[in-house]
Amino acid sequence: MNDKSNEKSRLINELTALRQQISRLQASEAERKQTEAALRKSERQYKRIFDSSPEVIGIVDTKGDVSDVNKKLYEWVGYRPEEVIGKNCLELPFLSYESKAIAMEKLSKIILGEDVSPYELEFITKRGKKRVGRILSNPIRDENDKLIGALVMASDITEQKQAEEALTESEKQYKTLTENINVGIYRNTPGPKGKFIEANPAIIKMFGYKNKEEFFAKNVADLYQNPKDRIRFNEKMLRDGFAKNEELQLKRKDGTPFIGSVSAVAVKDENVKVKYYDGMVEDITERKKWEQQLEHMATHDTLTGLPNRTLFKDRLKMAIEHARRKGQKLAVMLLDLDRFKDINDTVGHTVGDKLLQCVGDRLSSNLRRGDTVSRMGGDEFMLILPDIVRIEDAGKIAKKILIITREPFTFDNHELHITTSIGIAIYPNNGENTDILMRNADIAMYCAKEKGRDNCQRYTEDMNKPKN
Repeated sequence: MNDKSNEKSRLINELTALRQQISRLQASEAERKQTEAALRKSERQYKRIFDSSPEVIGIVDTKGDVSDVNKKLYEWVGYRPEEVIGKNCLELPFLSYESKAIAMEKLSKIILGEDVSPYELEFITKRGKKRVGRILSNPIRDENDKLIGALVMASDITEQKQAEEALTESEKQYKTLTENINVGIYRNTPGPKGKFIEANPAIIKMFGYKNKEEFFAKNVADLYQNPKDRIRFNEKMLRDGFAKNEELQLKRKDGTPFIGSVSAVAVKDENVKVKYYDGMVEDITERKKWEQQLEHMATHDTLTGLPNRTLFKDRLKMAIEHARRKGQKLAVMLLDLDRFKDINDTVGHTVGDKLLQCVGDRLSSNLRRGDTVSRMGGDEFMLILPDIVRIEDAGKIAKKILIITREPFTFDNHELHITTSIGIAIYPNNGENTDILMRNADIAMYCAKEKGRDNCQRYTEDMNKPKN
């Protein structure tokens, strides 16, 4: 019995041990499966993060062969990971020749244990476009701390580089422009004792100084010819923060005045306080002279220099307004030289033109300062006589004109005798606007012609009645 009992116990023990061993094996297999599942999950997460990175990520070994690269590379340059993995850096189709050399140089430094600062590589897409990447490279080591390769991360800085290049080119062009342009460019500090802190060669030359040092030694206020212009300009800058084409009377180093067209803008800091003014100035002295000459030509008779019809009508309109406000009278006179055509026919147009000039001079010198003498064309002159107290006064002035025009005109060995016919219209008696007054003076002048010339007639309504 005992032998049988012992055998049974042994069998039970062996069975129990076997069951325990099986349990341990089962537990180990479950653990292994869990580990493999966790590893697969980790690899999927790694791959998901790896491929969804906004930057290109690649792994190269110590020989420079690419062992992995994420999908971002395709978005960048049009090459899929499978087209790149397994290739050496020197074989990569998207790197320029210079960039391949730089990539291998940086890998060599990593292998030697040197730190590699961020660097730039030029990428070339499948379509031939160029992109620029900012590269970060870090060493990769195994569990035994042995160097097995490098992790490479590339950020696309193409637009940044383009902006930097555009800025550099813009600054270069700006410098070239400011140094060669005829317009003065400046920067000055604010305040009554403001100083220039930047200036291009044009403005230094414009003001007659030798160099920047000499120019910067002056206060801005020292360059104004007219202190009132300085005050007006400063008030505008304080009020508006800018000025555009302000015409200022300035002066050069030797005191010579000139007219400058100045534009400026206030540059402020984060506290909205003015740091300085940026501006430009152009010498427009000659242009102003030309403008004045053109304006004079547009409003004056080219032969006599007297106001022409356009300017005459403007002055008459203003004189009427003045007379209306003051309750005064004014006279408009039209003078026509008698038989002037005979003079042109006998002695020529050159002498005739000279006579017209002399008539204009004589009329101007014998009338009041506030009167206007205008040549209307041909041999007609028109006068504005403001501040007429009595209607009779206009007649007295007309008779004086008749007398002075009868006096001989002597020039270039010629002595010429002429007379004139004068028509008079009075404001407001004979009209209250320019056109009516001029028309009625014309009617009165033709009446003077009909009465034998060399006389003056004041307009009356009877002159408009039909003649039998």
